[in-house]
Amino acid sequence: MASVGRTEQRSARLLAGLTATRRRQPRRRSVAPRRSRPGRAGGRIDVQVDGESPADTDAQLLALERESSVASLLSATARVLVAVLDASACTISRAIGDLLVELVDYSPTGPVQAGHGYLISDYPATRDVLEQLRPAVVSITDPAADPKEVELLRALGFDALLMLPLEREGEAWGLVEVYGRRADGFVDEATATARHVVQRAATVLARVTGTP
Repeated sequence: MASVGRTEQRSARLLAGLTATRRRQPRRRSVAPRRSRPGRAGGRIDVQVDGESPADTDAQLLALERESSVASLLSATARVLVAVLDASACTISRAIGDLLVELVDYSPTGPVQAGHGYLISDYPATRDVLEQLRPAVVSITDPAADPKEVELLRALGFDALLMLPLEREGEAWGLVEVYGRRADGFVDEATATARHVVQRAATVLARVTGTP
């Protein structure tokens, strides 16, 4: 696995303390904090959503490129995704082996959850996103959806979830989860838009973590 830069190591040490074993209903299995170890790991979007113009979107994407730390980049990415997708919330987690450590939890109405660690193997849909490096949509109205993800969505008060891998050096560095309250889930256009934003964030992540 690739080594991480100093910025990421500092971030991992600080955020490792957040992986408390507090539980939520229903919960991904919460695990005890672990010491972080090295993990795997441009253009214009012509998209317009309620209250957003293409110029607004471009400005937000350009702002991502000015971020100089992992923490600020992830926070900004979550905010951009919620804005351009007209979503309800966004969380971004670090994938370290089988452990998923939540780093960012953003919603205009308050956090969805706060700084827990979860086992990727407990969630097949999540595992597939990280291993296959492709996005996936979960909707509570889809009979074929992962039952665990549907159960979690209902408990959190959401109807749909869009998951995307945050890549670094061709591997999954982390997981981006966008939540919505929409019965039809996230359409293909929204998935393409989110993928573009996350790819832009991945480019900046490589720079701030010192990846060639």
